[in-house]
Amino acid sequence: MDMRDFEGNSTFVQYKSVSIGDRRSEYRMNISGYSGNTGDCLTAVNTIHDMMFSTWDQDNDHHHGNYAVLYKGGWRYNQCHASNPNGLYLQGKIFQFAQGITCSAWRGQYYSLKGIEIMVRRRK
Repeated sequence: MDMRDFEGNSTFVQYKSVSIGDRRSEYRMNISGYSGNTGDCLTAVNTIHDMMFSTWDQDNDHHHGNYAVLYKGGWRYNQCHASNPNGLYLQGKIFQFAQGITCSAWRGQYYSLKGIEIMVRRRK
């Protein structure tokens, strides 16, 4: 996952093993083997490992409310989240906690990133 901010900085996280289930599993993700040049924003705190995808109309997080509605984007939220790649495009410093495109391990939950690219490569 490559990330960029509005000051021209970039960083990445990488995982050795990633698999995503089908519709029947609610697109459950299994992910492990972190490396990168910033903190682990997918499997350390509030891991998305073994989490299903949540949307405004399909609440699959482990919280009593719907985090996809609260944080303005579909994602694997668990009981909260350490990243929000599908959040609102809010362009830098924000006052709304975690509603932008965020990575808590890099710029925190009060900074909306310019972009996040998630790439998966099939093993041969």
